[in-house]
Amino acid sequence: MFLNAPCGNVNPRWVWEIPQPYGTVPRFNWAGSVPMWNALRSEDRFKEAERLGNVLGGESLKVLEQIIDFYDDVEIASKVKKTELPIREDLPDWYEKRHEDAKGICVELQAFKIGDAAVLGLPGEVFLELGKEIRRNSPFKHTFVAELCNQDWIGYVLTKQAYAEGGYEPTASILNPEAGPMLVKESIGLLEGFGSK
Repeated sequence: MFLNAPCGNVNPRWVWEIPQPYGTVPRFNWAGSVPMWNALRSEDRFKEAERLGNVLGGESLKVLEQIIDFYDDVEIASKVKKTELPIREDLPDWYEKRHEDAKGICVELQAFKIGDAAVLGLPGEVFLELGKEIRRNSPFKHTFVAELCNQDWIGYVLTKQAYAEGGYEPTASILNPEAGPMLVKESIGLLEGFGSK
């Protein structure tokens, strides 16, 4: 199973300069080294994505080979929770036309218990810090938080600090600054709802 962990504020641009073997996709930094992003053909960009996927797959196989404890008698359970996240008052016109008089957006959270582990599915592009806070406060020994689950588009789910700092994500988000902390609280409550492990 591959899950996209909270990474709404993680920027995967290629930002390093390393001498490259002949014939590989050129890498660059944003300070002006060539080739610039638009100069790369889509085939070249796909080659880099494929390379990164192979690295991830190779590391996953190494870890899999080291797993020696397997269990077939674990408790499995699932829960779903709907909650409403508050939206901003200064929404773009295009959003207001689609959702007149809306004060919030209804979202679904999903959790699966597999023995002493939990998998939590969250909507939207969740900031890394929110996912880490959920994991820190989870009652489970192992908690895997996934984003972009269970929902039509709701956009970025940010920390309060991100709204104060400004930038692309807070400008693009339809959610109120209280939505991120609320999502964390509701997620932890959902996980705690499984009771003792």
